[in-house]
Amino acid sequence: MAIMFWPVCLGLLGAAFLGGGFVVQQREAAHTDPGSGLSVALLAQLVRRRVWWLGVASMVVGYVLAGWSLGSGNLVLVEPLIAANLLFALPIAAMWCRQRPSWRAMLAALALAGGVSGFVIAARPNGGRSVSISPNTWAAAGVIAAILVAFATAMALRRRGERRAAWRGAATGMVFGMRR
Repeated sequence: MAIMFWPVCLGLLGAAFLGGGFVVQQREAAHTDPGSGLSVALLAQLVRRRVWWLGVASMVVGYVLAGWSLGSGNLVLVEPLIAANLLFALPIAAMWCRQRPSWRAMLAALALAGGVSGFVIAARPNGGRSVSISPNTWAAAGVIAAILVAFATAMALRRRGERRAAWRGAATGMVFGMRR
């Protein structure tokens, strides 16, 4: 148990740096010329901003800490901790904007934390065992995921702003979750 203490600490610290870096970079990108869109002109504007480079540096530190954590800990335990960088990004963004995070955002973050915890518990990160999953199980999971992704995408197309982003994020998360 004590052996996993440092990898968990490094994973959480890495997630905090990653979440902070994402917030800084997104904030700086939001303050650029809106006409640039996703382009070389946008990148040219961003590389001239010192604060954007702080976001890059924060992400580099986060990835180094995450790598160190993964190198010294159990992948099944540490990787979900790193993926939980949203739990750090929301409060950082709220403080920067001098606002409270919305209750929906906090509820989503809590759902993420619950999902990560459930994943860790289900994965049994104590060495575990090799499990072969039947092709029928993968097919059923794929069909269910496709239906859920289609639903989330349809909901995103009918929404604007934060709600559209949330539905798109849900669809993207399901697609990434099905990678094998």
